[in-house]
Order: sequence, then structure tokens, then C-alpha cells
Amino acid sequence: MTAGLEMEISKTEFALVVQEAVERGVATALSLRPRPSSVNFEQAAEMLCLSSKTVSTMVRDGRIRANKIGRIPVSEIDRALSASNPGSGRRSAK
Repeated sequence: MTAGLEMEISKTEFALVVQEAVERGVATALSLRPRPSSVNFEQAAEMLCLSSKTVSTMVRDGRIRANKIGRIPVSEIDRALSASNPGSGRRSAK
């Protein structure tokens, strides 16, 4: 019979440990399968949880920029996602 090791940590410490573990996991996943620099309309639609037709409209309206060969830079996808989730980015100074 082995004795269990009991340890008490605060909720804040626990949250930090979990956050660090998640960040390491994300970094590992990205290193195994790096993100492409650009995607086609169908891939962009999947990343944005929209239809390809909606993505096409957003490009035509100038809300998302596409390059000359019709691919959408992933940075544009990130920008669109940040715009749709204002609380996820940096807070603006008042």
C-alpha cells in the first residue's frame, strides 16, 4: 500500500499550472502541424464557421482581404475572429 502525497494549492496556482500545460500543448500541436500562411475560401469558411458564400461576400465587401491568387491570409482569418470576439483580444485604452 502506497501513501498518497497530498498537496494543497490555491485556485490561482492551479489555474496557472493548467494554463501553462495548455500553452505547452498548443505549442506542441502547432510545431507538429504548422498553420499555413493562406487558405482557400472553403478552408476559411470552415475556420470561421461560415459558409463559403458568406466568406466570398466578405471578401467582395472588403471585410476580409484575399491575395491576387484568391487565397486568404491566415492573418485575415485571425483578424476576423478577433473582431467577432471583442473580449478575446487586447483591450483598448480609454
